[in-house]
Amino acid sequence: MNIIKEEYRHLGVGKQMCREAMKVMGDRNGTGNSVSNRFTFYIPLGWKIGSYTFHFNQGPVNPEFIANVPKGDFEVVSAFEIEFNDVIAYDSEIHTVPRPIYISNWAKHQIANTYVALKSGRVVGYGVLRPSDVGYKMQPLYADDPKIAKALFCRLASHIPAGQVVNFTHPVGNEQANAFVVGNKLTSLLSMTRVYTKWNIPVDIKRVYSLSTTEYGII
Repeated sequence: MNIIKEEYRHLGVGKQMCREAMKVMGDRNGTGNSVSNRFTFYIPLGWKIGSYTFHFNQGPVNPEFIANVPKGDFEVVSAFEIEFNDVIAYDSEIHTVPRPIYISNWAKHQIANTYVALKSGRVVGYGVLRPSDVGYKMQPLYADDPKIAKALFCRLASHIPAGQVVNFTHPVGNEQANAFVVGNKLTSLLSMTRVYTKWNIPVDIKRVYSLSTTEYGII
């Protein structure tokens, strides 16, 4: 993350910081996120490959949206009722880069509400809800289909106290995730685009309803 104090802006400080970061990356693939309307700023600095775009959304959950909980040939259970390594494997399949320590610390924390969707004993979705500085973060929310995603959304949203808001960071390329935002009348606060320095890492956006992190990384 690059943050420059106002009195030092327009002096090339931010560009120099980016160049120094590029030196550390070397020949490896760097990944980060750019404010969508500032992507062109980073292209000359080496962040030239744009991937998916996501929006930071916030607002109260619509009671009517979560009143109709989908049912099907799956069940939603607490993550503490199953072997968590199965969740880690599912997360790695979607995220593409294994992150067992991070996801274990995030999803199994004592303040987290984590639910998993199972079909014939196989993980087909999971989501995490945690308190945030403002309201609650529903991050991530992954699912194999929209019905499973909504069932998880409803279960997670049931833990949000009245008067609190949900923070939901969704990829705009997932039409069903867009429907979740519209159905709850969430406000989009910021648009960001995932960028890479060497090559794009494809993600199955149709299974991603809310991201968990918006970090920089070196691969």
